[in-house]
Amino acid sequence: MNKRRKIGATVATLALGLGGVVLASTPASAVPTCAVVNHGTYGGGDPWVDVNNRCTSTIRVKVIFNWGQDSACTSIPYGTTHRFNGDTIFASYEDVVNC
Repeated sequence: MNKRRKIGATVATLALGLGGVVLASTPASAVPTCAVVNHGTYGGGDPWVDVNNRCTSTIRVKVIFNWGQDSACTSIPYGTTHRFNGDTIFASYEDVVNC
């Protein structure tokens, strides 16, 4: 392979690699630390997630599940807890994000 082709291949590889990094570096926004998250499973294996809002105002969050449908964006007023339920026993808790 001549020098020009080697340089072109290297540039193309770097561009593809950097493109992947750019796409991967835009995660969903995490919930504030004043929101307390607890999660577990019911006896049958269905997952549940409690989000307790200890912030000074209403927060809007959604729960991300692996192997299941994510929850809808939900408003949780100050001082309250909302329980989210997974839609299948195969689902597992991944994260809670702002929405």
